[in-house]
Amino acid sequence: MAWYPGITDSEVNLFNAIDKPYFYEGARALLGKSAAAFIDDYKFSISPATDDRPYYFNFFKWESLAEILSLQRRAGFSLIELGYLVLVFTLIQALLVSVLLVLLPLRFVPRENNAPDRPYIAAVMLYFVLIGLALLFVEIAFIQRFILFLGDPVYAVAAVLCGFLVFSGLGSFTAPFVRRCCRINPVVLAVTGITIVILASLWLHPLVFQALAIQTTAIKLIASVALIAPLAFFMGMPFPIALNSVSERAGWLLPWAWSVNGFASLMSAIVATLIAVHFGFTSVMLLAVLFYSLAALVFALNLTKQVHSDSVNASS
Repeated sequence: MAWYPGITDSEVNLFNAIDKPYFYEGARALLGKSAAAFIDDYKFSISPATDDRPYYFNFFKWESLAEILSLQRRAGFSLIELGYLVLVFTLIQALLVSVLLVLLPLRFVPRENNAPDRPYIAAVMLYFVLIGLALLFVEIAFIQRFILFLGDPVYAVAAVLCGFLVFSGLGSFTAPFVRRCCRINPVVLAVTGITIVILASLWLHPLVFQALAIQTTAIKLIASVALIAPLAFFMGMPFPIALNSVSERAGWLLPWAWSVNGFASLMSAIVATLIAVHFGFTSVMLLAVLFYSLAALVFALNLTKQVHSDSVNASS
């Protein structure tokens, strides 16, 4: 027995005795006023899992890493959960392989003699990195959210990927018309739509999930795609709009744009999971909003001259 209301020190640690009554002390701390301090000071992460941070199996704390590694030759080391460290090593491996197979070959891409200045090139690289990170941040967060709603990871992945692929494709198809006809900066317009829908989803999704909780899987799948469609439509616009703008000013930069975007997309799935482990999927979605907003700012300040001239020519 570790704890019950009214238990005394003399009633604990009697049979399967250990050096100290750790279970009793822990239960008393968690049920008392010092619970938060006990959780913060504990060698492992034992804060309760939530729908936003569903990693109930993660106990890793960076502060305990040195002590964990010092136990590697002891029997208890096999009982320590190392999944988080595997994720970190996966990120490092993906980074190295991406540099080798994605970024390094770009050194051999021929450049034009009238290449744009370095600030423009840097802006192009930064823009496509930001939207690559943001896109997968949203998709990873949505997959987790819809697992709760649909009750099955397979259904959630199918609904989210289907919704994003179909409706972001429609957004990409519409992007050239928006670029030619809209007086507002088209990327700023798309990012405004993305921001509004993401922020609204933080409030709207729980209400819809609760209202449709007892409905059939088919109805839930239809509702899921309907919830995803507006966001995916806007998310399909920033990439082709910027790609078209870059192709008109510096076509030799297109391989770089594609590659750094793919590089960021590969990294973002792992980084999003690491962030979700510590801060939750709401933070992942808010970071996606920040990345899209920064991308819109970069586009507005550095990549719009060609777009504006096209708009003037079209109107004249």
